[in-house]
Amino acid sequence: MLKYSRILKRAGKKAPRQTVHARKQRNALKPVVELAAEEHSDPELITDSTVVSPIDRLLEPVEPPVAEASSEHQPNQDLRSDAATDAHVHRCLESVEETDENWTEDDEEVVRAKRHKFSKRGRKLLHNEESHDSLPSSDEEICSDASAETVTINAEPASSAAREVLSEHDTVILEAEFSDDCDNSFKERSKSTEPLCPCTETTVDDLLYMTLTLGLRHGLTWAAQLDILKMMRCVFGDKKIPLSKNAYFKKLSAVSESDIDYHVFCDDCNSYLGKRDFSEYHCLECKKVFPMDEDTDCVVCNVCSIPLVVKKVKADERQCDVCEKKIALNLSNNLFVSVSIESQLRKFLEEESFVNNLVGYRFSRDTIPGTFSDIYDGEVYQNLFENNGILSSPYNFSYTFFTDGVANGKSTSVKTIWPIYLTINEIPYEERSKYMIVAGIYAGPREPNQSWFLQPFVEQANKLSSKGFSWSHQDESVVSLVLPLCFVADSVARFQMLNRLSFHAKDGCTFCYQQSVYVRKAMSQCYVPYLTESPACIRSQDSHRHDVAEAEKLHSLPDVNVSNYRGVKGSCQLDNLNYFSVTEGCVVDYMHALLGVVKKHMELITQSRFKKCWVPSLVRLSMKDIIAAVDARILKIQSTTSVIRELRPLKDLASWKASEYRSWLLFYSIVCLKGFLKPKYLLHFSMLSKATFILLQKSITTSDLHCVMELFQRYISLFYQYFFDENMVYNTHLLTHITEGVFNFGPIFGHNSFMYESKNRHILMLSKSPHFLCLQIARKFLTFQSLTSLSSKMVLTSNVLNFSSSVLNYKKLVNVNRVANCVLLGKPKCQFMSSEDRERLSQLCQTLSENHFFLYQRMLYNRKRYTTAAYGDQKKNNDSYVFLVDGRCVQIISIIKLPVAKKVLLNVESVPVSNAPLVRNDIFKFDSVKAVIQSDVCSMFLVPLEYVGEPAFCVGISATEKCVTHIPYGCTVE
Repeated sequence: MLKYSRILKRAGKKAPRQTVHARKQRNALKPVVELAAEEHSDPELITDSTVVSPIDRLLEPVEPPVAEASSEHQPNQDLRSDAATDAHVHRCLESVEETDENWTEDDEEVVRAKRHKFSKRGRKLLHNEESHDSLPSSDEEICSDASAETVTINAEPASSAAREVLSEHDTVILEAEFSDDCDNSFKERSKSTEPLCPCTETTVDDLLYMTLTLGLRHGLTWAAQLDILKMMRCVFGDKKIPLSKNAYFKKLSAVSESDIDYHVFCDDCNSYLGKRDFSEYHCLECKKVFPMDEDTDCVVCNVCSIPLVVKKVKADERQCDVCEKKIALNLSNNLFVSVSIESQLRKFLEEESFVNNLVGYRFSRDTIPGTFSDIYDGEVYQNLFENNGILSSPYNFSYTFFTDGVANGKSTSVKTIWPIYLTINEIPYEERSKYMIVAGIYAGPREPNQSWFLQPFVEQANKLSSKGFSWSHQDESVVSLVLPLCFVADSVARFQMLNRLSFHAKDGCTFCYQQSVYVRKAMSQCYVPYLTESPACIRSQDSHRHDVAEAEKLHSLPDVNVSNYRGVKGSCQLDNLNYFSVTEGCVVDYMHALLGVVKKHMELITQSRFKKCWVPSLVRLSMKDIIAAVDARILKIQSTTSVIRELRPLKDLASWKASEYRSWLLFYSIVCLKGFLKPKYLLHFSMLSKATFILLQKSITTSDLHCVMELFQRYISLFYQYFFDENMVYNTHLLTHITEGVFNFGPIFGHNSFMYESKNRHILMLSKSPHFLCLQIARKFLTFQSLTSLSSKMVLTSNVLNFSSSVLNYKKLVNVNRVANCVLLGKPKCQFMSSEDRERLSQLCQTLSENHFFLYQRMLYNRKRYTTAAYGDQKKNNDSYVFLVDGRCVQIISIIKLPVAKKVLLNVESVPVSNAPLVRNDIFKFDSVKAVIQSDVCSMFLVPLEYVGEPAFCVGISATEKCVTHIPYGCTVE
């Protein structure tokens, strides 16, 4: 507020002490009073009982003591900028025009004339008149009123409606019921959108946004970003450019401090001690303190009956209630952070595309009855969707959550970082990684304990699933409930979060009750498969509750040194998570489990003690020479851009990433190892390859799942036979549980660690100092998450958007020609149409009026890249092979555009494929990869663009030995 003391200061007087004290007391009580009125949804609670205008309902004056105001005004001290004055008067006019039917054009003229008095020129003239006369004139009488801190100008309007507007309008302007902060923020905002100098259109907001994108792209610290702003201030000499971190954050307005909470834990007894900073209710009269609870609505002192004031309490240390250890809160050793899930969801809901997918995608997607194509087809989702279930409402949605440790380095005190990620299930899978939410972050020397690490997340999740949150959709207020469905984690994180024994223990499996056996040769527990007996029972929710109860009974018995019951050590935080089952909600992560088996298999057959797996002609060679022979085949293969990562040689097996093991398993292995491995060992590995190929398809039938289960069982049995019991690790046992996750949550590409692990790289880039590392990561994550909303809110020029896109690696396509849903790339080659060309083209185009056409070498279609054969032969990646919608395999020879018809045709050559499987026996045949039949006859023909089905991967180890295969959907998205 433009306080009474400030008016007296301009008048050359000093405010009385009691006035300042009363002002402070009123300002302290005002937030609580406004909160009370807001909770009762009645603005009348904070006003007098008299009838007030709509403007007075929004802006109520504060009552100061009576005092005289001087007429000595400084000419450069405006009460309000002209822009703010005009904007507010315009709002007043609109309000009265809507509510007063007697409003006339004469009234508007009077108001317009009155507005001129408060413009810069009008105030200047007013000051000149006042300088000649110490007393105010009759129609410009300045007075102070005890009922409101106002300076009123008296005038005679043309009608009662105009008189009401002028009295309210002048009160607002000269009294300034807007606060100084509001006035200053308006001025700062207007300055931020002004050009830095006459020679450029770039504004301060543009400069801040570009600096932020540079910080994201190059992992700059806040200090580095501020140095960039200092440099810009030296160049432009503009004082509006912020130079401090607080001013920088205030300008961006991307992160609210209420979105991030510190939590305290005791590392001695693993007790959760609550939030580091908490709020209390204080009474200014009796000094009584009341605890603040989310469920309480008491904001009035029960002794003095006056409104309470909310104060945030920050303590320097906290004492543990269990072990009575004193914990210093100015250090980050016993702290971790939780981030508001609701605030991040609200940011996403500001984007129209996200909202449209959220409320409509699951209902409008193409489905095939009896197949699993996404999480909505799984049993868990269907149980909450069918029969008007909670997820049948378009405004209720669910999420998958993930947590795992990230190694932070060996020479720092913070060894590991544990984030909690969330992804929304109701948007298309390709979009889920773009809208990832971080719910909590821990950084410390060792792994966190689930008893305190997951508690803030569980509390947030239960509030969202029971009460939800409100937001506006199509000008209507809706309430959304958000449910946790699926938990993704590797085996190490899973047994910790579920409070179970390690998978190395006897009862270490978190999915079933199969017990491992100790193998002396391996000096560890191994999971020997049941070859004659029936499989072990699956853990259910009921059996889990029984195990938890029995484990807690054992802990309560004296002199009983047993820490678990059937692998369960006790209850866990996830047991308290509503709508979530710790048995059905956890899935096998194929990135660590299935691809971990691939890694183990390759490590074994490349060891010298397993040379028996190779053909006799290679046994006399060293293993190094055998690997070199395989690498020679790998290096001849041209990859495709549809596959996420290109494969490195086999000699670099130890440094392969998970996506390389996947590419090796699906595309390279059988072709490269055929003729080197003995047939039975090649057949054994091909079982794992075909089962994975089926699981990564976009749609899976129930019969496909039964086929996968059978292949996994045979693979495990042969693995035990070929590599003995000491190599039967836990990952081989997890193959038997992968299909359970498909039945519950759909294909495995929808619930795996790939997208979350890739986000961990960005987490490491956000950390620059070991001190309060959690806060660094959370603040930067939320700031960079707000880039999309900031780009729409801040005034940006096209040059700034282009610069920011180029910095963030959003490469702009050059020489682009769009035809329907196809994007033609590169410069075309114009060719005149011969009679033979016309005859061929007329078969596909009824009315052919062109005398020429254009030839292209590259195009984008359905988010996939395709090239001609001549272009692909010269590159590392070859995207010229295609499967048509009818299943035929072809190679693109040329891409033709008809300019008049605006149609794209493909000149293709047929690629004959053999139906004979590469590997087979009496009960199994491997047909995922098929051999190309060499033929001297060239069969070329034209096809419309709509005939293109999907990219094909040609695995060619020589000019005469080529194979082609489909690329599973799960390999093209992460």
